[in-house]
Amino acid sequence: GALLLRRRCAPQPRAARAVVVREMPPGGYGQVRIDGSEGTIVMAAQSIDSQVLTPGMVVEVVDCTRSVVTVRRSPPE
Repeated sequence: GALLLRRRCAPQPRAARAVVVREMPPGGYGQVRIDGSEGTIVMAAQSIDSQVLTPGMVVEVVDCTRSVVTVRRSPPE
């Protein structure tokens, strides 16, 4: 048998935020850093944005049910 574990997004009143570590072209792949209460992790990410996401940019995590999180440009606060 096999045991499959799903990574769940922590329930939050607003979307989770991450910081781009490796540039992502539109619809492409890169890396993001996610800071949480249990520490910091760097994960592979796919952009659903129509513009390039550059290192240092704050993005919104829209799906973290796979090993590659899906992100988009974070709206201005």
